[in-house]
Amino acid sequence: MLTRQQKKTITTVAWFTVPTILIFLLVSVGLTLYTVQYITHPKKNPSFAATVKDYELLGILITQSEESWNLKNRGGQATGWLLRASTGAPAIILSHSLGQNRADLLSLGVGLQRAGYHVLLYDLRAQGTSGAEMVTYGDYESEDILAAIEHLKTLKDTEGNLLVDQERFGLYGVSIGGYASLVAASKEPAVKAVVVDAVYPDVKKMIKLRTKAMIGFNNSLIDSCLDMGMGLAYTNYATTSAIKSVRGFTETKQLYILGKDAGDLLMTTSEVYGQALGSKETVEVPHSRLNVLYKNDQDVYDPVVVDFFRRPDVLPPIPASAPEVKTETETKESSTADANEKK
Repeated sequence: MLTRQQKKTITTVAWFTVPTILIFLLVSVGLTLYTVQYITHPKKNPSFAATVKDYELLGILITQSEESWNLKNRGGQATGWLLRASTGAPAIILSHSLGQNRADLLSLGVGLQRAGYHVLLYDLRAQGTSGAEMVTYGDYESEDILAAIEHLKTLKDTEGNLLVDQERFGLYGVSIGGYASLVAASKEPAVKAVVVDAVYPDVKKMIKLRTKAMIGFNNSLIDSCLDMGMGLAYTNYATTSAIKSVRGFTETKQLYILGKDAGDLLMTTSEVYGQALGSKETVEVPHSRLNVLYKNDQDVYDPVVVDFFRRPDVLPPIPASAPEVKTETETKESSTADANEKK
């Protein structure tokens, strides 16, 4: 039996404790909701730093078309540029990093197109000019890449022939784009080669890294709150895994780019590489494409990717058994050269 004094003490403590707990819970919920909103709705950057027309001013002729296709899972439409090569050539899909857009990979796209590939540069969901409500760090983005492959398979040239090689695709991606590329490659047998830069093992790991970058630290309470918040934000949260995906690779050629300035993602890229099966290799470069690269750095970085895809054992532009067909760009350049020679 409590004494009157004990009851009074408990009541006094309760008056102070209960409001404190309620305030703590409200603040925790509020901060969680704010953080989830912040990391899943990055600021869009719909303006392009460069376009194909800029290359035309330099005398580089590129056949290009505007493409769009439906996104799954809270979709809308994805939008992109298709840099076209010869009918029957393989297509390579380039997926940019968080907070960027398709134009940030244009120099690489032009390099690959001039090497003989169809190249799709597009804006990831909820970024650039593409639709959808939120970024999901690869859970839905991997499905978007699969939808892009299906769209490319339907395209035809002016004579009604299928434009791209139906059985040979390549994927390249940075950070969220790289993660989504690995997951998509594990689900699509036609993907023969993948190049990734600054990837991570799973979505939860990336959320932790984003939170750490945002507030400066992590702990188990914050991680638990964010997991619950992300789970409420979209249904399929953390249902994908780069580690599980790469452990299933048998014939997919893989190149992991280790940018010395990639920070925590340099270590996670090595972690994913270490778990991968099949044909895999790494290459070190001074700068990752996590940030926008300017010309001098592009001249170092882009040939690494182009040369890997062009190798006969990876994804050569034209199969060894097929006759070489010039692209429209190469034909025009050849005609110009012949005319100059006759003069």
